Amino acid sequence: MSTKLTTITTQYRKFNTNQVLTEKQLNEFLDYFEDQHHLARIGLSGVGIVCGFKLSFNQTDSSITITQGYGVTTDGDLIALQRKPDNTQEQANKILKSINLTSKTFTLYKEYDNEKVKYPRFYDGEDQIELFEIFDADDVDTVDLANYSNLKDLADLEDKVVLLYLECYSKTGDLCTALDCDNQGIEQVNKLRVLLLSSENAINYIAAPDVIYNKHDWYQTYLDLPEVAVGRDILSSENTKTFKRLKDVYYQSINNFDTVSNLSNGIDEIYKKLNSTGSSTLGTDITNIFSISPSAIPLDFQYRFDLLKDLVDTYNEIKRLLLLINVECCPNIGAFQKHVMLGRIVENNVYDSLRHQFYKSPIVGHEDENYNRVLFLMDRVSVLVNNYLSSEQGEEIKITPSQLNGDLGQQAIPFYYNVGDNVINNWSFDKTRIFKQRTNLSYHTTNLAALPSIQQPLLFDIDHNNFLRIEGIQGKLYQDALDQVLKLKEDNGLSFDVKVLSINATTQSINLDDYNCEFEDLQVLLKAWTTEQDCILASMASFFSGFTTDEVGGNIRDVDYTEARNPNLIAETAPQEYFRRPGVFKKNIVEDNLTLQENTIGFHVKRAFDENRKGSVNDIKNATISYIGDLVATPEWEAEPAIRDLVIFD
Repeated sequence: MSTKLTTITTQYRKFNTNQVLTEKQLNEFLDYFEDQHHLARIGLSGVGIVCGFKLSFNQTDSSITITQGYGVTTDGDLIALQRKPDNTQEQANKILKSINLTSKTFTLYKEYDNEKVKYPRFYDGEDQIELFEIFDADDVDTVDLANYSNLKDLADLEDKVVLLYLECYSKTGDLCTALDCDNQGIEQVNKLRVLLLSSENAINYIAAPDVIYNKHDWYQTYLDLPEVAVGRDILSSENTKTFKRLKDVYYQSINNFDTVSNLSNGIDEIYKKLNSTGSSTLGTDITNIFSISPSAIPLDFQYRFDLLKDLVDTYNEIKRLLLLINVECCPNIGAFQKHVMLGRIVENNVYDSLRHQFYKSPIVGHEDENYNRVLFLMDRVSVLVNNYLSSEQGEEIKITPSQLNGDLGQQAIPFYYNVGDNVINNWSFDKTRIFKQRTNLSYHTTNLAALPSIQQPLLFDIDHNNFLRIEGIQGKLYQDALDQVLKLKEDNGLSFDVKVLSINATTQSINLDDYNCEFEDLQVLLKAWTTEQDCILASMASFFSGFTTDEVGGNIRDVDYTEARNPNLIAETAPQEYFRRPGVFKKNIVEDNLTLQENTIGFHVKRAFDENRKGSVNDIKNATISYIGDLVATPEWEAEPAIRDLVIFD
């Protein structure tokens, strides 16, 4: 087989006046410039099907039509369909062909023998695979017509794949070449053949060893990738009545619709295609970070939900680019040296399978940028997962300008990431490639550019921003947080409103001093009623705080809840303790009557009281749940969800 770029000529000679040239000097001169021409094609333009070469099959007469087009092999050969010249005189010269045509229709065929070339792709060991050459009736001499068969007689025609093959070899054996005529030379044959082969052989012998085709054959992978979207966190008056219900809303949003599994599987499939010889734990890392027990939902549940949205946005951005990355900087010379695949005669897929695309040089089009962006975004997925901060409280509240729409890299870096070099360098592709990655905006500004517009963005024009990130609120007392947000709003002249929504709303949120009316006639009844309520609260605090964390339903007040068939059993068997003497209670009835043994709920409630003296009921309750969440995340407690919910969460 005659190839050009397997080895190339790297120099040539300049000729002097009246110099006698040898065949080596002449061939060296020709080879150098021909090699450079071929290299320019594959290195500066690309390889594969440039345009045209579209197939159509007429089932009525079994004819195959191919439109005119251009293709470039990885050996740098430029291929186009050919026909006989229109001029009769030119037709007599067998080496002259015309490419002035819109299409060719093929109706005849005969078996093809590659004996003269021995093109490696056509052989299984020493045996040539089955190949058929097809012909346009106009290109066949009438006297030779008996040597051809009609395509309608070819078995399994609709299963065949079309191949354009440039048959290249040195023609030897005639009288002149045998005598080594100096005034002629060895003829170099370059004949275009249109071949058919079975789909099975095309897959096994043509496509399988083609590293470029396999690298860029994204169609089926792309179609098989899961569609991933994050369920909405739809809040209502019912699902926000308690903190547990609110956490359940986000838990369901994360775990519904197989979002996490689809995301991890999709990322793994993309990684495998991009790194055919490598392996990654990225899908597992994604699964692990969202593996949350419904009985021990962490306090950063809202941030984990936002992390999931960031990862899904990045995944979908990658997916949009996968069919637009057909770029090759240094095409493998052996990928398809003397052929291009045109596809199946009858295509059953929504895309053209077993067909070469045009694999562009990086200087052509935007495919190289798209490819580098995909690699960047894959790195971002890993960086976001590994740099997520499960912080429950920020040092201060900040407002950062951002974007509501657009790709993730156009937005400010959220509070819940460790904004070090990894996150900064892998957040915005557009900024990183021009070395402006430290001009990203974020809550965390330590490692960002020391520019006033980056460190204090609210002092500068924010007309191009349509979203404000208010971060650092979580874990703070609501009144303190509200005051700080309102001050930031006023100081920076920002146009937004603030509403405070209460979960587990109680009368503690009502300031009685705001009401001037006095109901003196009800004071006596109120005093009696509150005294009775104090008695009930003391009794219930003592009883419920006596439940143990190491035994499901166990209570040191000698009530075994696991024996209950009706939740009312607790109320029926609770110890009836009455306190009649006035002044017996201190300022906090519940706290003063807690059971404080170390293995009881009361022990942890007391700790929550001590650490949240200025907090609300919600703060105390949430702190208690966070302390005992891991203690009740056991198979024994999981097996009794009704008991767990009533004793711990409700």
